[in-house]
Amino acid sequence: MFSDGRVDDLTVEGAEALRRGMTGNLYGMHEIRDLGYSLVLLGTSTRNGINYWEVEQVASDGFSEHIFVQQDTYLVGSEKETSALHPDLDATQETQETVYSHYKETAGVLFPEKSEKRNLASGAIMQTIIVKSRQVNVPRDRIHFERPPTIVEEPDTGIPD
Repeated sequence: MFSDGRVDDLTVEGAEALRRGMTGNLYGMHEIRDLGYSLVLLGTSTRNGINYWEVEQVASDGFSEHIFVQQDTYLVGSEKETSALHPDLDATQETQETVYSHYKETAGVLFPEKSEKRNLASGAIMQTIIVKSRQVNVPRDRIHFERPPTIVEEPDTGIPD
């Protein structure tokens, strides 16, 4: 849904980006092989005094991103990819890094409560996510997953209803 309330069909690129985003938000690395992803351990690196394993994750559509897993905690510290943030709004490909922080335990699992996505070429922050609350495995009515209708605003005629 666009900011003006309009709901349009997605392009192929937009649909693939949405599917990958949902997969990344709903599944852990230990689950995604069953969804057609491959994982390759590329090696290790040290950044800001922290040792990481670098893992390349490749989706079934060929999209690749690099995930940096902290060796001492096994938590994802960051991810790096080259893509458009919202391909159906602006298809410009940019190299981005998302840094995860403020991990908190919910239902026995550690989740990052903050992430910040930065354009690596310009240094500009592209997106910040701060989780205010989290629920795990809450039953939802199917209507929560249906496509919203397009909001059509009627022109103001000045005549009261």
